[in-house]
Amino acid sequence: ERHPSLEELFAEEEGPLLRFCTGLTGRKEIAEELVQEGFLRLHTHWKEIRNPRAWLYRCVRNLSLNFLRNSGKEQP
Repeated sequence: ERHPSLEELFAEEEGPLLRFCTGLTGRKEIAEELVQEGFLRLHTHWKEIRNPRAWLYRCVRNLSLNFLRNSGKEQP
């Protein structure tokens, strides 16, 4: 299977990742920031990542969990 380009992955996964992250954090604005951060990190490590889609979901999940932990698990 061909490795998608970063642009293709962004086009395919930005919406689903935003929904995934909003579900985890409960906050759309935070989800937008965390998904953007995930794509920036993916770009930085692009050459060494074998499965960018799985890496991106794991990264955004971890960013979301860190956000929740650091914000004292406050809910909107």
